[in-house]
Amino acid sequence: MTAQKAFAFAQNRMLSNLRDSATERYLVFKERYPEIVERVPQYALASYLGMSAEFLSKIRKSV
Repeated sequence: MTAQKAFAFAQNRMLSNLRDSATERYLVFKERYPEIVERVPQYALASYLGMSAEFLSKIRKSV
């Protein structure tokens, strides 16, 4: 990945964290990368999505 692509990806992720709700971020990630959701530890996924592991657990239970 080039530096420009990595920078653009990071900017899009930051904007998503500001614009979208935590539930929306989780659902979009789950739709794009369904196999990763099951393989990555919950604390790591929560950190990537910008929320606590406890809050991600609540979202997973409600969805």
